[in-house]
Amino acid sequence: MHQLQMEDLHRPPALVTSLPAIAIKAVTALVFGDLTQAADLFTQCQGALESERSEYLLRCVIDDLKWLRGEVQNLTEMQQQYLSTDWVALLFDADKKARATRARTKIERIAKVLCSSIRIEPTPPADQTEEMMRIATELTDDDVLVLNHLRQAVDRYWRLASDALHTLPVPEVPGFTADSVLGICGKLQSLGLIAGAEQHARALKQASYPTGGGFVLLDRAEAFLQFIANRDSTGE
Repeated sequence: MHQLQMEDLHRPPALVTSLPAIAIKAVTALVFGDLTQAADLFTQCQGALESERSEYLLRCVIDDLKWLRGEVQNLTEMQQQYLSTDWVALLFDADKKARATRARTKIERIAKVLCSSIRIEPTPPADQTEEMMRIATELTDDDVLVLNHLRQAVDRYWRLASDALHTLPVPEVPGFTADSVLGICGKLQSLGLIAGAEQHARALKQASYPTGGGFVLLDRAEAFLQFIANRDSTGE
């Protein structure tokens, strides 16, 4: 078996057509100490993975831009200029980020941010769009879910009746333990997306703040949620 495996390692790489096959050969090369072959095969793996991710990003972009097909002639001069300059550069940046991103849902959000930048008015600065795409690479599906629950909690707080008990607790998220939610909140804080309600009020020198130990969304979080908001094919 060892002989067969080593013979298989030294077959021409062109014969290997699937990514799993390349990966198995690369791991086998590592196991048997063939550094040169392992390095070559892992380079092929990386290239194949990055190519798949790049292609998926473009498919997402095509899907997200369906709304634009009948609207190109209605774009403002500023939007047209943006599309032909900054947006193209941002597409290359998005491709670079997608190639380094494993989760497809993150790639979907990168594409969503990129394409939303066309229809948000006024057109956001390219630096902001780039920052939103970077945040998209950092946040998992769970992070985005908790972030949305935090916003809903804040919205509920501001809609409370005047005679209601005004508290802003950490929201309960179905399927998550309290520790899990707090852990994600810590991550969101480290990314500058949320802040403790008391901390936020003190930073703004506000006389009062919501009690209950909850969090408020910072401007970057609100912008990010706007960028990834789902819209139908008409862009509404």
